[in-house]
Amino acid sequence: GASNAVALLTQNELDRGIATASSGNHGAALAKAVTSRNGKITVIMRNESSLKKVGAKVRAVTAFPCEKAMETYLPKRAKNHLDKGYITVFAGGTGSPFFTTDSAASLRAVEIEADLLIKATRVNGVYSDDPLTNPDAKHYEKIGYSEFISMGLKVMDTTSIVMCRDNNLPVRVYDMGIKGALQDIVEGKSVGTLIG
Repeated sequence: GASNAVALLTQNELDRGIATASSGNHGAALAKAVTSRNGKITVIMRNESSLKKVGAKVRAVTAFPCEKAMETYLPKRAKNHLDKGYITVFAGGTGSPFFTTDSAASLRAVEIEADLLIKATRVNGVYSDDPLTNPDAKHYEKIGYSEFISMGLKVMDTTSIVMCRDNNLPVRVYDMGIKGALQDIVEGKSVGTLIG
């Protein structure tokens, strides 16, 4: 259908299409939301397929109905998959437009009662400034939720940090480019920054 074709367009083409989709902002916002959702679903389906090819037990769930592609997300069902040893991929964010992937990850982690939220990024943790542009940026091994918020740090959005704080969910931020870092985190080693 037309929505699948939209997901295959380049970002530049999407931006041009969104700008001309409607003379009003509501049409443009809807086009962007639908495009974003469909693009995410396509990526998740490819990743799920890749994991299955190497023999991993995988379940992908999504917050909005598309039963022919993947299961509809229900917290109890997702926890059941995890308890059975499945890698469980949460697709499509919250199912509502305009929420960040950080907020969606925090929400899902709280709902399934995760012990830790792991945020993979391009830098190894939380810094006082962007270390990619400021070599003098200070690295934090550990930082409290309130300190993170009051300092206006940007590696995660405030909504997601508040949700984690309010539910006592620690967050580990690390550089996804460091080989073995995720395994080290899962084994309880100190990598990147712990927010909590």
